[in-house]
Amino acid sequence: MKPLSSERRFESARRRFADATQDSTPVRGYTHDFYRYPARFSPTFVRAAIALFTKPGDVVLDPFMGGGTTLVEARILGRPSVGLDVSPLATLIAKVKTTTLSEADRSRLDSWVAEIQPRLSLRSALRKSTAVDVDDRLANLGGQRAWPLRKLLSLAVESVQELPTNRERLFARCALLKTAQWALDGRRQIPGVEAFRRRLIANVGSMLDGAREFEEAAHEARRAHAAPVPLRAWCYTASASELSKMEIVRRLPAPRLILTSPPYPGVHVLYHRWQVAGRRETPLPFWIASVPDGNGPSFYTFAHRSNTDAYFRRALDAFSQLAVVADRRTIMIQLLGFADPPSQLPAYLSMLRQAGWTETSVPFGRQAPGARLWRVVPNRRWHAKQKGSTAASREVLLIHRVT
Repeated sequence: MKPLSSERRFESARRRFADATQDSTPVRGYTHDFYRYPARFSPTFVRAAIALFTKPGDVVLDPFMGGGTTLVEARILGRPSVGLDVSPLATLIAKVKTTTLSEADRSRLDSWVAEIQPRLSLRSALRKSTAVDVDDRLANLGGQRAWPLRKLLSLAVESVQELPTNRERLFARCALLKTAQWALDGRRQIPGVEAFRRRLIANVGSMLDGAREFEEAAHEARRAHAAPVPLRAWCYTASASELSKMEIVRRLPAPRLILTSPPYPGVHVLYHRWQVAGRRETPLPFWIASVPDGNGPSFYTFAHRSNTDAYFRRALDAFSQLAVVADRRTIMIQLLGFADPPSQLPAYLSMLRQAGWTETSVPFGRQAPGARLWRVVPNRRWHAKQKGSTAASREVLLIHRVT
């Protein structure tokens, strides 16, 4: 078979990218389903964007990494990546999803989830320190339906410290996050003790399988693509406005691709809380992850959804810093929605111009020059979606270069 020319390969990649922008399949594969982070990227879209706009060894940056989808896909495609997020919960999840485990790690995690089963009982005693933490930090989990799972989670969390390596402890916390989210977040019926135990065993097993699949793909990427930069993912709890001061950014080449989904102006998204017992908010995920959280919702979304002036000021700081670390070859791709697209999209584009970015486009099939692609957002778990089809249930694809 005659090999494709570079032009035909580009056309093929461009078609895949156009198709991938409309991808609505469930997020799965590798480590992608370790945790259901709000406003997750489609791995298909991320994979297509990285394939079209970068080559092996190019640096990929996601300054609002959330659950780390961009970093996972970059790693298995042979691209070093850097991810930032102001939420330490996001950093933990992204770190777990991009960390490879040894056979010893997997064996001990398998043993851990089996050995703690008899201890996950309402009759088991909690350590005093854990019990104090439970009383102080697990808001809205004291009702008759939720307290049994609160007890089980407390027992499981204290058992995590028995694992010998930090990799294993972070993985175990992520498995507990995944299981507790299934059991509590937005649930009408809270499952019982036995169902929780079974689900935890199943989740650890499926996550270990995903971690092995990720490790094999990452190993193959290292074997196939020798690069001057280590093929790894760096994850940091930091604001994008701090980017140019970070040592890792000064050490690495300028990112070839910035691929991200920033906070959406005017849209209510709960990045830092679960909703339990009639949509009451709980900081439970931060407690399970053992990471600090003393911030309100506006900290994670640039500003309160009613304060768009503050949103655009903080966004300007962040995207100005992105322009500093980029170069003339850098492509920035964003997917984002708006509470009021007719007014907020022009304001957002104006902010980007002020920050040093110029909009560009990649023609897709019959799309008119300069037209933008919009997509319906599948499976979003935030307040706007509960009201039915709203402006925030659609996202626009934006592509920019440094001015």
